[in-house]
Amino acid sequence: TVVLREARPLAGLDGAGTDALTRLRREEDMLRRLAGLDCVPRLLDRLTWWEHEFLVEEYVEGDTLQHHLAMRHPLIHPDPTDQDLADYTAWALDVVDRVETALSQVHARGVVFGDLHTANVMIRPDGRIVLVDFEQAYLTDEDFTPSLGDPGFATPRIRRGPAVDRYALACLRLAVFLPITQLTALTDEKFHDLTTAARRFPLPAGYLDRIRDDLHTAHATPTTDGAATT
Repeated sequence: TVVLREARPLAGLDGAGTDALTRLRREEDMLRRLAGLDCVPRLLDRLTWWEHEFLVEEYVEGDTLQHHLAMRHPLIHPDPTDQDLADYTAWALDVVDRVETALSQVHARGVVFGDLHTANVMIRPDGRIVLVDFEQAYLTDEDFTPSLGDPGFATPRIRRGPAVDRYALACLRLAVFLPITQLTALTDEKFHDLTTAARRFPLPAGYLDRIRDDLHTAHATPTTDGAATT
């Protein structure tokens, strides 16, 4: 069992005018660069059929983080107990730590993931994390701006570099408790509302402060031309 990722020329144009074929080739390049890491799918083959191109990738057993949030989140139920909140918090904190480790391994290879959100994080049955969908990934020093992204994990104020992933990770830290970070696309003030609401969970000291600090650091990261993004 494998995953086939298909791309057709001049189809699937994004905001930058890039087609699906170009993005598929970008994913191939990044997966080759990241080969051997347990936190990315293995690239098994590349095929061409007529004008269509395919990547053959490892089928990752498990479910997306988005699926786990829908199935596990205690606030789905009307009256979660303190123990329910504590058990979920322990699980969520562990997942976020594993995602951070995976991102660190990707960054160590000189790659920015570029599209971190709950649907692009797979959790294997044994708890290991796999990042999927590398068509927006790019080299750390590359002059490239992701043109696709989840509105709850991306901002037009951050255009390139590892700050894109740092911002998304800060959003993920919040989204595992309040999976409505899409509201932040309306105004940055929504971060304050969400972090205030997240206090319902027994979070470790400094957790919410770290989210705010990481968001501020990501926003203040200089662009390649030396100008700050804030």
